[in-house]
Amino acid sequence: MIHSLVSIAIASGVLLAQSPPINKPVFEPVYRAAKALQGSTATGVKLEKYSELLQALSTEVGIVKDQRPTGDQNVKLLALFEETLAHYDAAGIFWKAKLDGPTRGATRAVKGIPIYFEKQKDDDAKLKLAESYGLPITKANAGGVLTSKLEYRWIPDDSPQRVWARAAETLEKATNLYYGR
Repeated sequence: MIHSLVSIAIASGVLLAQSPPINKPVFEPVYRAAKALQGSTATGVKLEKYSELLQALSTEVGIVKDQRPTGDQNVKLLALFEETLAHYDAAGIFWKAKLDGPTRGATRAVKGIPIYFEKQKDDDAKLKLAESYGLPITKANAGGVLTSKLEYRWIPDDSPQRVWARAAETLEKATNLYYGR
C-alpha cells in the first residue's frame, strides 16, 4: 500500500521530501554584511561609512539573487534580507535628507527632517516613503517670519532610527531562519 502511494506521488510530480535546508555558505556573506550594518547603527556611524556598509549589503544580496536559491526556506531568507536592505536604504534616505535640510531661516522653525517642498511636486518620493513607514508627517508653511505660503512636510528627527528599528526586526527574523530557530 505505501509503495503504491509513493509511486502515485512520484508519478504525479508531488515531492515527499522537505524543502532543502538553508544554504549557509551562500547566505553567510549576506548575513555578515547585514549584521555589520546593524552593528554600525547601534554604535554610531557616519553617513559615509553607513553608505559603504549599505552598498556591501546590496552587493551581497545581489550575488545571492544571481544564484537563484531554491527551496522555500532559502527563498524566504533571501526575501527577508531584501526587506532588511530596503529598510536600511530608506533610513539612509531620511538621514541624508536630515543632513541636507535647512539649518536656519523660517523653514528650520519646524523641527524635523524636510521631505517635501511644494515647489517640487514632481519629487514626492520621500513623502511617499515616509507614508509607507507610517511616520508622523507635519505640514507647515514657510511663512514663519516670512510671508511665504509655500508648503513643507516634515518627519521627526529620529525617523532614521525608527526605520533602523524596523530593519532590526526584519533582520532578527532572517537570523532566526538562518540559524533554524
